[in-house]
This record gives sequence, structure tokens and C-alpha cells, in this order.
Amino acid sequence: MVDILAGLKAELAEFDEFVDSYTTKMNEILSGKVTDEERAWAQNELTQDNKSDLATSRSDADNRAPLRLPKRHSRGPLESPKLDYSKWDAINPDAEEEEECIALAAEKRGSTKQQHEPTKRVTAADKIRQSANQHREAGNKYFKDRKYHKAIEEYTAAINIFLNPPQESDPLLLTLDRLIPSKTLVDATLFTNRALAYLRLKEFKQAVEDCSEAVKVDASCAKALWRRAEGYRGLRQYAEAIKDVLKVKQMVTDYEAAKRKNNRCKKAVCNPGVTLAEVDRLLDAIEREHLDLKAEEALKEDLEHDGSNMIMEGLVDGFVREIKNAAELPPSNKVNDRIVSASDMLVRLLDADTIVSDAFRLCGGFHRLLNPDILTSSSVNFVLPVIARATSRVEANRRELCQYLNHMITTMLATQKPPLKTISAAAEILSSGVAEDTFAEALCQSNVVGETFGRFVLAFLGGETDGVATSSTIVGHMLKLLGRIMRYTLKGPDIVMVKWQISPDKLLATLPIHLKEYKLANDETTEALTVHACRCIDAIAGTSNPKFTSALKQYHEPLIDSIWETIHRLSPTNSTSTASTLILHLLATYHNLLHKTPAHPTLLSTHSIITTLIHLLTTQPRASISCLAKLLRFHSEEVTVALDGWWDIVPMISLIRDPAGDGTRTAAAQVLAAWLKGGERRVAEWEMQNGFEALVYVLLELSEGQELKEDEKTAGNIGLCIAECATKANHAKTLHKLNATEPLVYLLRSAKLPTVQRNLAIACARLCQNSDALSRVRELKGVELMYSLGTKIL
Repeated sequence: MVDILAGLKAELAEFDEFVDSYTTKMNEILSGKVTDEERAWAQNELTQDNKSDLATSRSDADNRAPLRLPKRHSRGPLESPKLDYSKWDAINPDAEEEEECIALAAEKRGSTKQQHEPTKRVTAADKIRQSANQHREAGNKYFKDRKYHKAIEEYTAAINIFLNPPQESDPLLLTLDRLIPSKTLVDATLFTNRALAYLRLKEFKQAVEDCSEAVKVDASCAKALWRRAEGYRGLRQYAEAIKDVLKVKQMVTDYEAAKRKNNRCKKAVCNPGVTLAEVDRLLDAIEREHLDLKAEEALKEDLEHDGSNMIMEGLVDGFVREIKNAAELPPSNKVNDRIVSASDMLVRLLDADTIVSDAFRLCGGFHRLLNPDILTSSSVNFVLPVIARATSRVEANRRELCQYLNHMITTMLATQKPPLKTISAAAEILSSGVAEDTFAEALCQSNVVGETFGRFVLAFLGGETDGVATSSTIVGHMLKLLGRIMRYTLKGPDIVMVKWQISPDKLLATLPIHLKEYKLANDETTEALTVHACRCIDAIAGTSNPKFTSALKQYHEPLIDSIWETIHRLSPTNSTSTASTLILHLLATYHNLLHKTPAHPTLLSTHSIITTLIHLLTTQPRASISCLAKLLRFHSEEVTVALDGWWDIVPMISLIRDPAGDGTRTAAAQVLAAWLKGGERRVAEWEMQNGFEALVYVLLELSEGQELKEDEKTAGNIGLCIAECATKANHAKTLHKLNATEPLVYLLRSAKLPTVQRNLAIACARLCQNSDALSRVRELKGVELMYSLGTKIL
């Protein structure tokens, strides 16, 4: 028996040694440790003629030396050649798992041999991808340089490499790829990249074809569907465009739903790369253009029927002839007068009625006047006023202008010292155009609107026009343009700061002076200048970009100084609607600035800001109370003390009961709670004005809804007001009799925010000073609720 056991033990030891040797050699093979002789043998064996005689092959195999694995201590190469199996890693998904199992087996046996990571096998498919990527990167560089034709050539070369790959010359790679074929499908992004280049060149048909090919490769490619929709839109095939946008919308909806459900689900649902707001914006634009097309067809028929189209076509043709004649004839006053006369006639007609602007568009007026043969540096002074009038009141004309935007801006920037009339027309075209989403999008994506354009805009804002005439009207248009672009999209601030190279500090440095430039008369121009300056500041304050935030801190004091200097000059001596509108905009801008940086103590006293805000509660209640609520954070004592002197004119009850969803009631409750903290005298004064009834009214109104949602902060601030009012038992009794207990418990159960829960819980606890209120709270399970929330809200 002992001999048998000893024999078995010896066999197990021999087997263990075999396994170790086998494992070591396999790791060397997977690590690429194959000699030139072994490789030559592999090539010879794999490329030999398959039709050779089987017996001969078998005889050759018999004559070959048998495979002998080395012993455990062996470090030399194998006598028999082997293939480099590490080259299979790119196509064998199980290779890594197999290697891991081998490594674990060696570790279990206590092996101290170093494990080598296998090198990735370069297949013929890999070579194809590497070659294609070189062309892709070259295409991307050309695209960034706006050389779209060159980019298309490179993307096409990359696609052709996939579709018609070069013949592989390495016999080993040919054999391995024949034995284990790898997929070399065209990358969908090559088609979408080339499609984008086609879109930039307005070659919509080719863009649609490329996106369709991308969808065949990857049906979940949202980028392909999005760009195909843009292509269909350019071809005016709106029904097809809408189908693609709806598919993208479903992808975005699915992704957002998965993200909300569980962050781990995001991997299962592909990120479309766009937001729901962006999809809705594109869908709205396409649907609007679709409706415009139908209306345009009907309008064109009517205009042709009454001859309006023919008349406008004749006027435009006459204008074009005068421009061409001027280019061919020597300069003279007579030639110039004829062009001016033709231009002025068109301007007057376009001003008369919007139907004339429609006729201008339908007769091809934009194409005739804005093509490179007609719109030049010498004719721009006559053409732009016509375009400004044509686009001023008709949205369809602004969308039509998008096709010619690049050439128009290029010509404008190339014109040396244009007259005031031309600059004013160009500024009006841009500022009115960006009110239309399609125009704003075209301006953001324009290839020619860059640093030069940014310097052009900033020069007029800063008054550094190098001899070029300017006016407050032009400045107003420039501010409107910047404010709209920064608010249009999340990337708006980056477009202004990076693409247009308008630095935030230089922009903000120009704004204090424009805030103070106004007239008390009903002058629409100066009002617009102040309003648009405010909107521009609002857009900057609304961004999270750190450079804008830093610039706001730098110019915080001069901006606020200008705002309050203007408010004091407008109020209270002037009560016109113009002044009221300006004050409203200025207060809103002040509120937005307080959101970014705290109020400056010196400015508070210099301009008597708190007292002025309290006074303005009678005329601008919503904006004023919101500013006071912001000031509470750092100046609570100053605000509440100032309210004491003006309390008889403050419309606090009407503000508390205001159902508008703009945050007015929340701000009013916040200010009221801070004031009530001042002691029993203030609480008694509030009760005398029927303030308790107003608070309970709001509680009952809030408790009637299914969910608090936007009103949750209001509920928390009202709860804090109740808590301050119920510090005395007699006031707690009064509030309970007014039915404050039940809605408080209901709102406490519905609230989600800890701060809101804490305020409502304090209010409930103080009401419980009254025995009847305590009994009702117990009936409603309010005591248990407060106990369960205790650790969370304390």
C-alpha cells in the first residue's frame, strides 16, 4: 500500500511539474517571446499549399521532431517553433479571461515566475483602422480650419480605406485573418463628420446620404439623425426632418429617464449628446418653417395674382442694374445719386407694409442683392439699408437671410470706415435677427464670425471706433446682440468669450456708462440702450463660467453705483411708464448681481439702497421685495430696522397672498420672518393688521395642492413666520382657532427639504403650547412625525 501511495505521489508531482512547464511556455507565447526561427516555421506551415497530398503532409509531420516541453527549471527557448498567439487578442474576447485563469493557477501553486502582459496583435483590420484614422485626424484639422472641401477629401479617403482596403502583403497576417476574420465596418463618425462638412457647404443632399449610411452602421447614432434632420431641413423636406428629430427626442427622453432611475442604467442607454431643450428648439424651428412654406406658397400665389410680385421684382432688378452700371462706369455724383434713389425707394416701400417685405423675399430679393457679384465693399452702403428694412418686421425674412449671413458679414468687416447709416443698418440686422432662433443659431455656427467680428462689436461698445461714426442706437443694437447670444444656448458665453474673443472684463468695463445714458422723455432709443445693458449684465450674471464670475466681482462696485445713480435720477420725480420700466429692469439686474456677490456696505449707505427699496415697494413691489430678501443674508439688521419706519405703507399682506409663481411670495415671507424676529411688539403689530389671517390663508392654499414642488420654500418661510408669531401661548391659541394646525401638519408630511421640514416642525411645536392644538396634532399623528424627523432636521 505504501508503495502504491508513493507511486501516486510521484505521478502527481510529475503532473504538477508538467502543468507548471506548460503554463510557463504558454505565457511566453502569449507575451510574444517567439524566435525568428519559430516565426519562419509558422509562416512556412501556414502558407503551404492546401492541395498538397495528405499522405505527404502526414509523412512530413511524422519525420518532424516531437514537441518536448522544458522542465520547471528550464529557461531556454523551446526546440519546436510555436505561433505568436498574442496576436489574437484583438479578435478573441476570451483571451484576457484565459490569461487571468492561467495567472491565478500559477499563483495558487506558489509560483514566483514573473507574469508578462501579452502584447496586442496587429491584424490587417488594425492596419486598416490606423490608416483610416490618419485621414480622419487630417480631416478634423481641415474642418477646424474651415477648409471644408479638404476635410471632405480626407474623410472620403478614410471611408474608402474601409470599403476598399489595400491588399495585405504579410502572409502571416493574411493567414490569421483568413482563419479568424475580424470585422472592419466603416466607423459611423466618418460619415457624420463628412455630413457636417457638407452641411457647412450647404450641400444638403450629400449630407443626408452620409447620415443615412451612418444610421445603417449604427442605428442608435443620435448625431447622424440630428444632422440628417438638418439636411432634410435644408432640402425643405420637413416631414422627414421632423421624423428624425422625434427619434432623437425619444433617445434623449430614454437617456434622461434611465439617468434619473439609476446612474448605473446610463451605460445601458447611449448618451445622445444633446439636451431635451435643444431638441425641442430644433423641432419648433423645423415645424415653424414647414408652416411658413405652406403659407408662403399661398402668399406667392396671391402676390402673383395681383401683380405685386412682378412690381417688386422689377424694382429689385432696377436696383441691381444701377449697382452693376456703377461698377463699370467711372465714379460720379450722377451715378451715385441713381443708386441712392433706387435704394431709398425700396426702403420706403418696405417700411410701408409687411406684405411688401414678403414680396421682396418671394421674388428672390435676398439672393439678388446678397450674392458676391452684387454685394461688395463699394455697394454695401446702399444694399444693407434695404436688407435692414426687409428683415425688421418679418421673421421669415430673417430666416431667409441666414443663407447669406457669412458673405454679408465678411463684406461688412472688409469695408473701410463705412458711414453711420451703413453701420446702423448692419447693427439693426444683427440685433433684430438674433431674436429669431434660426438666425441666432446661424450666427453662432458661422465660420466668419470670429475674433475680427468680436473686435468690431467691442469697439462700438467702448467708443474706440477709430474714426468710424457711432451712436447710442448702434450701441443698443450691439448690447442686444450680445445679451441674446449669451442667453440663447448654454454655450453662448463661450461663443462670445472664446470664439469672438470678447473678454468679460473688457465687456463689463463698457457697461457702467451705458447704464447711465438715458433721457427722461419717452425716447425709445435711450430706453432700449439702458434695458439692453441690463440684459447683457443679467446674461453674464446667469452663467457659471468662472471668468465671467471673476469679472463681475472686479466690476461689481461700478456697476451697482451706475444702477443706483440711474434709479435715483429716475425716481421719484418722474412717474412715466418709461421710467417705471427702466427702474424695473435696473432692480432686476441689481437682484441678479446680489446673487453673485454680496452688497457693498459703502454703496448701501451712499445710495440709501435699503430705504429706497422700501419706498419702491409701493410702485415696484415684486422687484423691491426680492432685492430686500437678498440683502437679508448679510444685512438683516439694517433691513428689519428700516422696515419699522415704513411699515404703514409696506404692502406686505398683498405680497404674502400673491399667488404668482415668480418667487415674490417666498421673498416676502422671508423678509416678514426676519422682521417678526424683532420681538413681541412687531408680532402684535402684525396681528393688528390681520397678518395672522393672511398667514393661515397661505397655509390653507398651499395644503390644497397635491405636491409642493415650487411652493416648498414658500411653505418653509410661512412656517417660520408662524413659529415667530406663536412664541406666546395666547398667539398660539389664536392661530389654532384660525385653523393653522392641520395645514401645518399636512405640509410637514409633504415637505422634502430639511430646512423646510425644520421650520414647519418648529411652528407645529410652538402651536402645541395650546392644549387643543396639541390634541389635534396627536390625532393627525404629528407628534410621531416630528419625532421621526428629529435626527434629520436638528
